[in-house]
Amino acid sequence: MVLFAVLSLLAIVFLKTQVYKSVDDYYEATISLNEVAELSNTEIVEKLLTMYMEHYKHKPIFNDQRIKYYTIIKVSELKYAVADGTAFMVEYLIQQHFWNEYWEVGGGKAIDGMVEKLVFVSLIKEKDQFRLKINGTIPPEPKT
Repeated sequence: MVLFAVLSLLAIVFLKTQVYKSVDDYYEATISLNEVAELSNTEIVEKLLTMYMEHYKHKPIFNDQRIKYYTIIKVSELKYAVADGTAFMVEYLIQQHFWNEYWEVGGGKAIDGMVEKLVFVSLIKEKDQFRLKINGTIPPEPKT
């Protein structure tokens, strides 16, 4: 019984410290200006973020890790200009297929089996489309 407990603990430590390998999938959600002509910037970010999350429900980011379920809690526009578009802060809940997945990296408060996350994104307008850039957990620098 003690041997089983020790082996289990070693397995947990190994899984929590493993190095993830990229599957070389880089996805940025884009949408035509015509498709979102009637939407606010906040609604466009919600739509693009939904496209991003849906992509990773079916295609893994690292190894075989995918999103199982997510819900967007709040999208807030930052009140300053950034170099590559308009910046937003997004709060969301996410549940993954395995407990040690990519989405738990960087912490987050667990709520009913889901991890609460915060990410900063930029909404970028290019010619005939909007593009969503995921900036990470650090707010983007104000435009100078």
